[in-house]
Order: sequence, then C-alpha cells, then structure tokens
Amino acid sequence: ECGSDSVHIEGDFIGDVSQDSILSICDSSSGTATRNTHLNNVSLNGNGSVYSLVTLNPSQSSKSNNLEAFGATTIQLYLRGDSYEAHNTDLIGGSIYALFTTSSAWNHKYTNLNVHNASGDGVYIGGSYYTLHNVKVSNANIGIINRGFGIIYSKVLITNTASTGFENNIVDFNGSMAAISLSIINSAGSAFLNTDSSSVSVPVIYNSIFSNSDKGLSIEDEIVFEDTIVTDNNTGIEIYGAGDDHRFSGNLVLGNTTDCMLTSSGSNLGLRNAANCENDGSSNASFTYGESLVNYFVGGVSDTVNLHGSSTAVGSITDWTSFENFNRLWTISDAQLLLDPAHQGSCLVDGNCMIFDWSLTASASQALDINGTFNDGDICPAKVYGDNVADTFSPQSFLKYASEILRDGIGNDDGLCNSDEACIFNKNIGFDQGSGTLKSCVFQDGVGSSAVTGVEMFSY
Repeated sequence: ECGSDSVHIEGDFIGDVSQDSILSICDSSSGTATRNTHLNNVSLNGNGSVYSLVTLNPSQSSKSNNLEAFGATTIQLYLRGDSYEAHNTDLIGGSIYALFTTSSAWNHKYTNLNVHNASGDGVYIGGSYYTLHNVKVSNANIGIINRGFGIIYSKVLITNTASTGFENNIVDFNGSMAAISLSIINSAGSAFLNTDSSSVSVPVIYNSIFSNSDKGLSIEDEIVFEDTIVTDNNTGIEIYGAGDDHRFSGNLVLGNTTDCMLTSSGSNLGLRNAANCENDGSSNASFTYGESLVNYFVGGVSDTVNLHGSSTAVGSITDWTSFENFNRLWTISDAQLLLDPAHQGSCLVDGNCMIFDWSLTASASQALDINGTFNDGDICPAKVYGDNVADTFSPQSFLKYASEILRDGIGNDDGLCNSDEACIFNKNIGFDQGSGTLKSCVFQDGVGSSAVTGVEMFSY
C-alpha cells in the first residue's frame, strides 16, 4: 500500500517463507508517503516469512490498535515512518528483533506494548522523540536497546533476558533519555547498561528496581539515578571506562551484594568505597544496606486466563500474552527461591517456563507506598508537588514521581507529567503502581519558570 490517504485495515493475515513481509505500507522503493493508515484488530502471522511482518517506510501519521504480530523469522515490526502511534501491541518472536525502528523514524508513541519469546533482541529504538508507556519485555536476548534522541520510558518491566535487560547506548546519535518506574529483573547480563552516551542531555532514571541479575547497574558515561533499588545481583553497581559525573540521590537500596566495582578512570564517579558504595562527588543518596527482594513479589501462580495456566515446557507455549493481570509474565520455572541465580536468563534457553506475578506484596517495605501516602481528596504527597521536577532532561520540566495519563484528550501524550495534564502518582518504586479505582488529591502548584502547575493528580 503506497501513496494513499486514510487507509483502514482490519483482519487476520498469514504469510509464507516466500515473502519479505505480509503487510508493507509504502515500500522503500517509493518516495510517495502513505498517510493516516489505521490498523485495527489486526493479527499478522508471518508463518516463516523472511523479513518483517509490517513495514512502514515513508508512511506518516499511521496508527495501530490491538495489533498482534508473530511468526516472522527475523523482525516482527520494522518501522521507518514518522508519527506512528501503537496501542495494545503484542509481538512474539524474532531472531534479530521483535520491534525495530530506524534512526529516521520520528515521533512514535507506544502504549501497552508486550514483547515476548524473541531469540534476538526485544526492542530497538533508533529514532527521535518517542514515548513508550506500560511496556513489558520478557525472554529476549537484550530487552530494550535505546539509541534514540528524546526518548521517554514510563512504566517498563523487563525480565529474563539472556543478556542485558536495558542497554542505553546513544553515542552515535547524541541523544537523551528519561525513564520513570522501571523494573528490570532476572537478566543473565547487566540489568541496566549505560555505555558512552556523549549526550546533549544527561539520561535520568527515577523510581526504579534493578534486581537478580549478573550486574544491577553497569554504567560508563554521565547519568542520574534517583530513588533506586539495586539488590540480589551478583555485582551491585559497576562504574567503568573513563566516564564520570554520575549522580545518585533519593533512596539507594542495596542488597545482599553491597559492593561496588569501581574501575573508571573518571574523577567524580558518584560513588566510592567498593565495600559500601558511599556517596562521591555530587551524589547525596540515603543508603539502605542488606535488603533483599525475595518476598517483594507474588511469584509463581496458576492463571485462569492463560491457555496453559501454569508451568509449561517452552516448546509447548502458544499463549505468551494472556494473563489475569498486566503484571504477569513467563519466567524460568526450575529455581527453588523466588529470586536466585537460577532465575537469571531466558526460559527459551532454560526450556522450562512458569507464569510469574510481579505485583508487589505487603512485604515490599522499600518499594510499596514508599513515595508518600495518598488520601482521596487530601493535599497530594510532597513528592508530586509542582516544584519537585526533573532538572536535567531537556527541553521540558516534568514531575519525577508521576506519569501522564495517555489517550485522555489532555496534554501532549509523551508519558511525562507536565503542566495542565492529568497524571498518575507513582507511589511505588518500580513498574507496579497498583490497579483498581482511581482516587484524586489536591495538587500543589510549583513556583517559578521550571515549575509544574495545573495538574490533576490521581492514584490507584
């Protein structure tokens, strides 16, 4: 489909091994843009097709709602067009990537993105000005590779990767990144890897968990962490290379392995003292040592919605995405403890999988309701006052402990909580922010040019 305007596509499509892709919207040989293409309730079964299932090349202003893609041998979604919006997307498999976006693809928004069962990497972001909100990636090689500019991640759960959970490597694109409420757990490599970024704007990560991986944080170039849990890893925090000027603030919760691996030749590493990871340079974190997340999550469950229900051999799994709640994923099933090294890596490699619920329990003392008490109708918690804004992510101010409600007809839908938007208070550390009935509080406007004002604040 090329050169058309306002195209609507619905239905199930099945490819075969003779095809590059089963649905190509404006192929790369044409310079004529296809605009306003809407994919609604579309299932794409590559059935061994050689390349991607969906190709959006010079296309513009395309949208998808309830899109499922699986069965292609290399890439499920290959996207090059500008202004692409995807809501409710399930991607299963891919020997290279499940989702790949090129450096020429600008202004994408993904909400409720599920990526599973990819022997290659889960998500590769190469473009500029993206929002990824409510994202789950499990059982991939690398969960997410970020190489774009102005990329915003809000509520992301990455588990059981055969290599790195999240790789931020934007040296080639001089980019920037803001991330709020990440949970990256059970990676055979580093949960989070920040290589030399050479950024115009320093990457910032707020309110996040990095646990039960080979390394919790492996960082080189300048980055900011605020309110961070790094526990149950083989090595807690590695700072390497020549990078410096890292900054840790808020609560820094360290686990059973409280040592830092400090090999960087930089002068302001943010942390010092390999035994206890104490503050250095501009860091001012408050430390908690000896914490484990063993009892923080619900754990292995039987699921009445999933076709398999409980533990299943990986080769028999056909339902990777249907669960009773959004906090459930497939993980390795043969570990004896809730979090231990036997859980690290992909169950595609291990061969045995079980359904795991990553919802926080009442025992999650350093994560559950840690950002303040939210009472319906009362003044909002101090962490979401209008003066508590990010100070390094260009070009806008946003609240560090809230996420914008997307698709509500208010605001710019970038996932960050800016002035005059409706937002959710991120009351917990990590991905799980609760569910159920929304409550509201009385927002306190900030003062000054960088303050946030006029927000409607809610919480579950």
